[in-house]
Amino acid sequence: MFKKITLFLFLTVTCMSSVFSKPVEVKYFYTPSCHFCLMFKMEVLPVLKDKYKGKVTWRELDVTKDEKAFSEIYTFNRTHGTDMAYPSVLIGDTLLTGVDGIRYGFNSAYKEALKTQKLSPSDIGESNIKEIYEKMSLLAILLSGLIDGVNPCAFAVIIFFISFLSVYGYNKREVIYVGSVYCIAVFLAYLLLGLGLFKALYAISGFYTVIKVFYWLVAGLCFAFFALSIYDFVKYKKTGTAEGLVLQLPKSFKLAINKIFGKYLRVKSGKSALTLIGASFVVGFFVSLIEAVCTGQIYVPVLAFILKEPQLRAKAFLYLVLYNVMFVMPLILVFALSLAGYKSAGFSNFFKKHLALIKVLLALVFLGLGLMLVLRT
Repeated sequence: MFKKITLFLFLTVTCMSSVFSKPVEVKYFYTPSCHFCLMFKMEVLPVLKDKYKGKVTWRELDVTKDEKAFSEIYTFNRTHGTDMAYPSVLIGDTLLTGVDGIRYGFNSAYKEALKTQKLSPSDIGESNIKEIYEKMSLLAILLSGLIDGVNPCAFAVIIFFISFLSVYGYNKREVIYVGSVYCIAVFLAYLLLGLGLFKALYAISGFYTVIKVFYWLVAGLCFAFFALSIYDFVKYKKTGTAEGLVLQLPKSFKLAINKIFGKYLRVKSGKSALTLIGASFVVGFFVSLIEAVCTGQIYVPVLAFILKEPQLRAKAFLYLVLYNVMFVMPLILVFALSLAGYKSAGFSNFFKKHLALIKVLLALVFLGLGLMLVLRT
């Protein structure tokens, strides 16, 4: 009889506790482009939801769209001295990260949260996340844009353009018209190209296998370009000439650019200022698209890096604008100096003198981007 009463009381208490105890709230932080998040969502999350059905309420938070969610997870990591990582699951005062970390640590974290019933706070408070953008991510993008603007592909076209304007007798005012519009066209062409590529990358970011292969491919290309930049550096130091260097604009592309310059800008007599401006814009736009075959060696890895960083992707347009501003800065500087009296021969000599340094800087950019992509893949 005593055993029956004991069993009845135990079942009663268990049922009462299951009725009156609130489910434990679990916050799942993720980014759409994170392949580990996709793996967790496909392989682990359905199992956990089924196992803890009725015991857990799930809140799935995309940190690229929910600034409050990003602020919360960032504040938690900063307070506890842990690194930002996705996927992350917050149960009470316990933060689990990574697919295996969540898979194998969830049960004990759930039991601890169930004991205390300290649900994860709904509002930790707004944190100053500007400091994130002041660190290496922004600096890497700015430096990449600047170095991309002085790489052999871009700089060779700049020098040719200055020489072209000088040979065909453009006066100072016409150079201002043509040069200014040309710079604007280059900026817009690269910005539109970046937005198109970024949209395409974002479209495939939901496909785990595709995006994983893409990131590894881009990282591999970065390391390959790093090796080729070192090869070009060694070859140039030995020969003292740019002939035979691997990473440069192909001759066929150079000829195509020359034809575009000649077609639209060779004959300037009789052309109004408006006609010159229109011709300059067309030239700048189409030359940029051809040139992008070479300069895209840095541009695509930078876009991939922005896509992988949720705090960057939230302001992707701003970062693309900043990258392209830095990319056209050397072009603007060369035009300003040409107006001040510097000749194309002087720019060419400067480029040849510092080509080895440019190759080293390009190698470092490729290595850095490759490592950042690998560490985040």
